[in-house]
Amino acid sequence: MPTSYRNKRWRLVFLAVPLAWGFTEFKSLDVLPYWGFYGHRLINRMAVYTLPDEMFPLFKQEIDYITEHAVDPDKRRYAAIGEAGRHYIDLDRWGRSPFPDLPRDWTLAFLAKNPVRLLNVQKEDLGYYSSVDSFLIDFPQWELFLKDEVRSHLSDEVWTLDQWPDTLHLEGVSLVQIDNELMAHGVVPYFIPVQYNRLVHAFLDNDPKQVLRLAADLGHYVADAHVPLHATMNYNGQMTDQVGIHAFWESRIPELFAESQYDFLVGKADYIRDVKKFAWNVVMESNALVDSVLLIEKRLSQELPEDEQYCFEERLNQVVRLPCASYAAKYQQTMAGMVERRMQQSILAVGSIWFSAWVDAGQPDLRNYLTINWNARDKEAEELLEKAFRGGKVLGRPHE
Repeated sequence: MPTSYRNKRWRLVFLAVPLAWGFTEFKSLDVLPYWGFYGHRLINRMAVYTLPDEMFPLFKQEIDYITEHAVDPDKRRYAAIGEAGRHYIDLDRWGRSPFPDLPRDWTLAFLAKNPVRLLNVQKEDLGYYSSVDSFLIDFPQWELFLKDEVRSHLSDEVWTLDQWPDTLHLEGVSLVQIDNELMAHGVVPYFIPVQYNRLVHAFLDNDPKQVLRLAADLGHYVADAHVPLHATMNYNGQMTDQVGIHAFWESRIPELFAESQYDFLVGKADYIRDVKKFAWNVVMESNALVDSVLLIEKRLSQELPEDEQYCFEERLNQVVRLPCASYAAKYQQTMAGMVERRMQQSILAVGSIWFSAWVDAGQPDLRNYLTINWNARDKEAEELLEKAFRGGKVLGRPHE
């Protein structure tokens, strides 16, 4: 693609990403969502401009949808049990880098890490159970039995089986309860390939609405995987007396500097040959940055007086306490542009994973997708999600 054409595309899209997004869409003023709503929308929007000419007309036509619905997964945390764990992974929960004891395959990880309790009926008329035993799954019959079963429960924190596989013949066992410890500590690198395969099938099914919904969602999860604080148990500095650093890093800094300072000409999307390996590489890179994110801010906070760290700003007719712009600039400079780089990498990764799904679906002609009727049922679903987001609380672990 000629440079002049790509620059023209960039100028057009830049004008269409108002900073006001970052100021008007928060669930609350002191708790900002992942990458900030501003950041997620910007990443999805800019990813459209990495796509090849065969994909660009559809995604450009629906760029406002791709942009606006980049934040749907965050909203679903208020409506769907199990959604929260799709956005992160506590890698340090499973040892030290490179985490050799944590299998990269979901089924194998499930078999290795999740405790199981055998339950039998004590008083059937009262309808409750008691524990017979608990153990880790460690015998081969499970792998065949659970291969499909586990994947269907990827988002559940606790689930039960009404009966054991016939090959096990455990006398007196009425129910099996599996505590999904893996899910509780996040599954984003496991979930990205699942969502990717759904997008491939949507292309194969010639379902443009589903393509756009899944692409917008997938962009969110891929972007989240690029955030260092989505790859550690110390996700909000709560273990190091740095509470609030999550929103500082991924929301406050992009809001202040992305529009005026960042370069989002990231090149063209690339084909990803192994999506599972790609997802794990991203979260491993994020985890490797955790110490820098935390230690640099800790040092700066000790060097500067508090009145130079926090300022008061008006948002939505309320005065709120936020990291000062000058402090954010110093933090960004000391990190040597880490936030900008991770946003750039997110944009290219999102475009590349969309492109790869299209290729793996056989490169269907997307000109057939250009007529899309967003009907009343689509709008109703959006309104229900928005209502849950505005009126509820996170179902699962909060992150900030």
